[in-house]
Order: sequence, then C-alpha cells, then structure tokens
Amino acid sequence: MSDLLEQTTRRLLADHCTPEVVAAAEGSWSPRLWDQLEQTGLTGVGVPEAIGGSGGDLRGAATVVRLAAGYAAPVPLAEAALLAGWVCATSGLRFPPGPPTLVTDSPDASVVASRTASGWTIRGSVPRVPWGHVATSMIVVARVDTDGYVTATVDPSDCELVPEVNLAGEPRDTVTFRDVTLAADAVRPFPDDRIEDMRARGALARAVQMGGALERVLELTTRYAGERVQFGRPIGRFQAVQHQVALLAGEVVAVDAAVDAAVDALLRGDGDRAAAVAKVR
Repeated sequence: MSDLLEQTTRRLLADHCTPEVVAAAEGSWSPRLWDQLEQTGLTGVGVPEAIGGSGGDLRGAATVVRLAAGYAAPVPLAEAALLAGWVCATSGLRFPPGPPTLVTDSPDASVVASRTASGWTIRGSVPRVPWGHVATSMIVVARVDTDGYVTATVDPSDCELVPEVNLAGEPRDTVTFRDVTLAADAVRPFPDDRIEDMRARGALARAVQMGGALERVLELTTRYAGERVQFGRPIGRFQAVQHQVALLAGEVVAVDAAVDAAVDALLRGDGDRAAAVAKVR
C-alpha cells in the first residue's frame, strides 16, 4: 500500500507540479494543484474516513508531504494532513473540504475562547499562520479563559487577515479574531494532554518537508553532476565533486532516519523529543 501511495503521489506531482506551476504561485498557492490532490484523496491521507479523510496513518501522510516538499508544491498539504486533520480527529470535528489551516494558542500568540449565554466567542491575534489567506477553513485550538482548551472550525471571512510571506515565498499571515461568535455545538473540547502532541506534530511536519526538499536537492545535484561536462568529462567524475555529493547524501540519510524515528515515536505516543530532534537535524 505504501509503495502504491508513493507511486501515485509522485506521478501526480510530476504531471501537475511543474516548475512553471511553482513559479506562477510565488507568494500564493495553486488552486488547480490542490484540486488534483484533493480529487485523488491525497489531501486527507492520515485522516480517518469517518470524519471526511482518506484513511491511512501518520506514515502515509508523511510520505505524501515529503514528496510534495520535494516538488516545492505550493499548497498547504502539511497543514491539512499532518496538523488540521489530526486536530479534527482528536476533537471529533469534521475534516473540512478545501484547504484548511491550523491556528493555535501558543506562548507568544494568544487565542482565547469564552462561554456566552448562547455559545462561545473567540478572540486573539496570531502571526505567521501558514496559508491563512488561501484557506477555506480555519481549525482553531483556543485556550478557554477559565481552564482547558477547545477547538472549532472558523470561517476565514469572520477573521481579519494581513497577508505576509516567509523566506520561501509561502503565505504566513496574521490572523485576528475579534469576538467571533460560535454556536455551542460547533465547539469541541480539546484534551490538555494533547497540546504537546500537537506541537510535536508541527515540528515533525517541518522536518518532513525539509527532508523531502533535501532529497530533491540530492537528486538534482546527482543528475547535474552526470550531465555537466567540463574538461572533456562529466564533473561527477572529479574526486572533489564526488566527495561533496557523498557528504550531501550522508546528510539526506541522516535526516530521513531522524524523521522515521520521529514518526515511530509519535505513533507510540512519545514523540516530543524525537520530533524536535528531527526538525533540528
């Protein structure tokens, strides 16, 4: 099954995530690529079918995200499959169609939920939200002003958005909630003891993406070293070049091992340290 998933993902990305598509989406995203991924069920891998996902586990989701990162796919795939989908499964929310993103309370960005007579209100401001202005749904994990955490699906039109980008040209927006009103049955409790798991998944998501990008760098470097001719022979035959490519290959193997260890640890329920190590590596 894992081989089929990898083959399907790789083939779709090769056909629909060309360098031209990536260049055209600079600073934004590719709705067309997202539609292709969503139609084949790849945006919901790792999310239970019962809540609207495609089924599978964390390993499958990591495989899809790793390959997408290798193609620099301009879509919020990690945020959907590895983060928002898991939060929905943990709290019992429905996994929404269209690109979702995750907005969370953190030590440097407060999102607070308060009970009212008719339901809940959410307030707060969070910077650097991945893909905020392209998301059709925001999965929000908010701290309750009395105690604990809750989660809910918020319509982006109910928020204030300030578009920004990161160094890679991907959307990282400031999202502000000004007493957004939600019905009582739209809000679900989120277990306090899963907050660290959520942050560990965030670290893992970035580690998986960095690993996928590094694999792609190695692939392109090896190809170029075999094709570029200098002094009458491919530069890949020069010892100095071979040495540098070998060093790069060693780094790729080390990153892959760290990511695999983090995935295994998260599946066991003790992945905080392993996910942090994988991201740093």
